[in-house]
Amino acid sequence: MGDGGDSALWPVAKRFGCALFVPDYIGHCRSSGKFNFKTNIETICESEDFLKGKIAGVDLETGLQIKLASKTIVLVGSSWGGSVVPFLEKYRKSSISYLGLFKPVLDWYMQKKSEDVIRTDTLIKKGWKYVYRGYDKSDWLDISLGKKSEFNPIDNLDYLKGKTVYLCHGKNDKLVSSLQSTSFCKKLKSKFPEVKVKLKLVNQGHTSRVNISGLKFMLTDMFRKNLLGGVV
Repeated sequence: MGDGGDSALWPVAKRFGCALFVPDYIGHCRSSGKFNFKTNIETICESEDFLKGKIAGVDLETGLQIKLASKTIVLVGSSWGGSVVPFLEKYRKSSISYLGLFKPVLDWYMQKKSEDVIRTDTLIKKGWKYVYRGYDKSDWLDISLGKKSEFNPIDNLDYLKGKTVYLCHGKNDKLVSSLQSTSFCKKLKSKFPEVKVKLKLVNQGHTSRVNISGLKFMLTDMFRKNLLGGVV
């Protein structure tokens, strides 16, 4: 989700000479539309088109048109967002090859045991319904309860063919178990040995520090391989 320009990831991106683009999902906060799984993916697709210069943006302060031409795009998803990123190519092909999954939900069947699923659903419907507009009519609750296998990341690895995947998870995460990342990594390597996947476990819980560690881990590896030169 978007931020006010003070993301803790910005200093990390800047250190590697990268820009940081953090959009609000369609239907969330400042973005118009309805919030559901498909529009979550559409948000990524529209962002990719903007960053690649296929569509233009508008600076709301000046009214000037903005058009970019990024060489490399690195897509990062954290927690709930980490369950969306693996479906990048569910509805269309993408030029994005590098994916970062930080403290991600990768197995909704495992996650549904958490009381947090129902608690979060209730909170969004009652307290944040104007922040996540359309959530109450979306498929997200069924997905979160593991009722839709076609949206469960660990059961849909085909979309990751040809990608390079970096995972980072806190060993002490009580909200989303690190077992989800280790199991996902093992299954992905087994099914597609050619897919490049790297996993880092850190001594953290479900905190933003995991995102910082994950981005450092990812960009350091890409920097060493001379793969940077675009937008994060």
